[in-house]
Amino acid sequence: MHALMWLVGVGALAQTPSPETPPLAVSVAPEPAFRLVYTGASGGVGSARAPFSDLAPLKEAVLASQAELPEIQIFHGTLAQGDWLLRTADWTVSGLVAWLDGSEVVCGEPRPGHALQTGTETWLVGTLEKPGWFRGLEERLGPATPWTERECTNGAGVAGILAGPGDDSTLPDWSLDGWELRLGLHAQVRQEAEEWLLIGVGRPLQERSRAGNLVQSLVDGQPDTIFVDSGDFVDGASSVADGALSLHRGMGYDLLQSLEPAALAPGENELVAGARVFLGEIEGRELPYVASNWETDDPSLDLPDVVLREVETPGGPVRVAFVGVLDPALNTLLPGLGNDGVTISHPVDAVQAVVDRVHVEQAPDVVIALASSRSVLEGLRREARGIDLLAGDPTMATLRVIDRTVVFRDLRSNAKGSPLTLAMDGVATADLTLSAEDGGLSRIRVTPQLLTADLPVDPAVTGAITRTRLATYPQHEHLLLPAPPAGPDQAWSQAEWEKLVCELTLERTGADAVWLRDLPPVTRVPGPLTELVVADQLAILDQLELHRVPGTKLPTLLLQVRGEVPVTCGAPVGKTGPKVRGRSIDGERTYLVATTDRTRQGSPIDALLKGVASSRWLDQPTMRVFTDEAGAPLTLRRTALEGFRQAQAVDPQGFAEALLARSYTEKPGEWLVKVRQLSLHADTFRGTGNEAFLSVPETLATSPSSLSIGSAADLALDYSARALSWDLRWRSAYTRLATEEDPGQETADDWRLSTSLALPRLTFPAATPIRAMPYGELAFDSEYTRAENEDGSLASRQADLSLVAGLAATKWRGLRALRLGLLVNRDMAQLSEKPFEFGGRLDFETLKVFGPSARLSTYGAMDVYGNTPEDDASDLRFKALGEVRLALPLARYLDIAFYARAFVLKGRVLENDDLGVAWTLGTSLDMAEAFQLRR
Repeated sequence: MHALMWLVGVGALAQTPSPETPPLAVSVAPEPAFRLVYTGASGGVGSARAPFSDLAPLKEAVLASQAELPEIQIFHGTLAQGDWLLRTADWTVSGLVAWLDGSEVVCGEPRPGHALQTGTETWLVGTLEKPGWFRGLEERLGPATPWTERECTNGAGVAGILAGPGDDSTLPDWSLDGWELRLGLHAQVRQEAEEWLLIGVGRPLQERSRAGNLVQSLVDGQPDTIFVDSGDFVDGASSVADGALSLHRGMGYDLLQSLEPAALAPGENELVAGARVFLGEIEGRELPYVASNWETDDPSLDLPDVVLREVETPGGPVRVAFVGVLDPALNTLLPGLGNDGVTISHPVDAVQAVVDRVHVEQAPDVVIALASSRSVLEGLRREARGIDLLAGDPTMATLRVIDRTVVFRDLRSNAKGSPLTLAMDGVATADLTLSAEDGGLSRIRVTPQLLTADLPVDPAVTGAITRTRLATYPQHEHLLLPAPPAGPDQAWSQAEWEKLVCELTLERTGADAVWLRDLPPVTRVPGPLTELVVADQLAILDQLELHRVPGTKLPTLLLQVRGEVPVTCGAPVGKTGPKVRGRSIDGERTYLVATTDRTRQGSPIDALLKGVASSRWLDQPTMRVFTDEAGAPLTLRRTALEGFRQAQAVDPQGFAEALLARSYTEKPGEWLVKVRQLSLHADTFRGTGNEAFLSVPETLATSPSSLSIGSAADLALDYSARALSWDLRWRSAYTRLATEEDPGQETADDWRLSTSLALPRLTFPAATPIRAMPYGELAFDSEYTRAENEDGSLASRQADLSLVAGLAATKWRGLRALRLGLLVNRDMAQLSEKPFEFGGRLDFETLKVFGPSARLSTYGAMDVYGNTPEDDASDLRFKALGEVRLALPLARYLDIAFYARAFVLKGRVLENDDLGVAWTLGTSLDMAEAFQLRR
């Protein structure tokens, strides 16, 4: 053992240089390192929000002090510059526009008050002594600071109110570039006989001017720092101009160019109007967009699939390759892409091919993918190889994170190392260090950069945003939507908001059902909302469509749609035996489904609607874009806003609650024109006319020439509601047969005008499948021409006026109608000869649908009469008419039908006490359709 220790000691001494021999100088190369500043999914100017997250502590403090907060009112007329807040007495942007006329401003003496400022709000109360409820708010949110208010007047005499910290005599800069518009709330707090004015002004988070200024400060003068964005840097659709792109887009692209980005990936906002519009917007600008799974056959629409950058560092140059990865969901979400001839291909397959090629041809030190879609990021993490970093994930909140350092393990070149996802919440930096030996990524430090209201703004960007808003806001700042039913200090929920938009769309389009995709999140501010806030929720380009769906296919379609569209109204989805607006679905009607182009193309309902659409050429098209009176396509945004305005003009406080109360079972009044049957037929036959063939046993050889002309009609004006159902119905049948021996014989000659009334509200019993309700019908039966008696004279024209009162069954499965009642009849042609007749009537209708389109219907009616003292051979004991009809549609309004009809009668005096039967077999070409007049 000692010998072993000795050998080890000798070995150690042998490796230790002697004092006389100087150590060799070892040169250590510095590790290459650079900084990446990155953003993504920021959403542009419109993404800045003032969340008013401190409302709950305010309500608690007011309640604890036994005070009350009866109402909170939103307003837009506040300008902010640092801690300074400027408003006018009417709280409006219009007032600020009048105040900011560029003239000299004179301010009065400051009045003391208090302000409590948090990260998201500034709460102001203009009293020297703090109220008890305000002290309670301090206990919950932190101490208040002294604040002042002073009245400032411009050269035109317009007064403004300037609030700011302390009594500092240094007033703000009055030039417009220093001011930004903010959302505010004002309320009266009451406690017994005292009342205080409370003002809350939101402090923006993720605001565009501050974001741009922060990025600029991080990259300016830093040659080893580069900036990239993973998409949605600019705004998408406009909130103030219908069907247009945001008025801030040009400024957004200009700001982006001023930041001199190394690489950019387009997002949904950039591409919202299609590829051609996007490329036209960036033409002439130095914006290095990259899209690695972007496919097109048009060279003018091409985007690079990789961007290479060389960064100079103290440790030497670093070659960085950027790929941009788009979500294939954009193919359906943005129909303009496909219309332009662009397809977003499978992200992993397409990007992997690019990365493999770049590693072979360019040998970059680092490969970074720019992507902001969660599904795309997950796919790349699981399957992609050769990518070091994923930048742009907006789903990883970083409020609590100061920084994060990751040290990489050396892996073999063929090992599968998943790319690291860089967390981001607005703006972040990533300090990347590469190995001095092999150039591989060895360490990274990620630092989120919080975008709060305390950061400095870029005056040019702030000024551009404020000028645009001052020019557009005054037209939209009036109140439009009352406070939610939950209370004046509550905010509208997402479900309530979607219900309102859906019901207004249903009302405007006159559709039977509405299907919409997820709407943008509602702004969670309390109390009534202005048109501007409402419009902000509708900054989308969706155009309304109407789809015709046969009643025979609608129940199945409603079952299939379950889970495919999040917002529905008018008809329930996913239920058996559904009703449309409280009514059973009629297999002989065509129903309208309203949706939007982006809802349809971005979900499976596109295939479902195509599956129920008619392929018959007479039915084309089964879909149409919904247009206004001028023929222009109507957007969902405009539909909702116009609906809110109209409803608000009629019932300012109650309309929203009434819309929310609507349900699938509600049965609003509906007017229909029903063309149950409208047909015409004419048959002609030309015989031989030669008696030489009389013995030939062929009907066509011996029958006389004949002409048969016939028509039938069944038209109704129908009104139905929860309390009553009414119709006015006209039925007609006429057929004339003419032969050489008999120039004219009518085989059918009847018309009937009737009106009926039923009372659905009195339906009973409640728990049975078939229920009954009271009904009554007044009818007049007549004929076009009078019948001829045996002596050649003309009989009196039929003129029967009848009244029936009884019970009518509700619809159930194939049973469309079943009525039984007492009958009173009077022959109006023989008023003096004939008395009232009494009896009973039974009539019914059924409908059975076979397959996708064949319809088998039956109809029957029977009248039974009692005896009268004046009975004669013209009187009947009963008469019954029955029909079976098989209809095969040629178009949604046109059928070819085959029918069998029977008429049975029996007299009630000795002379006609016989049973008579007449029957008809035939075919006809029928028109049948229902036209909605008004709901």
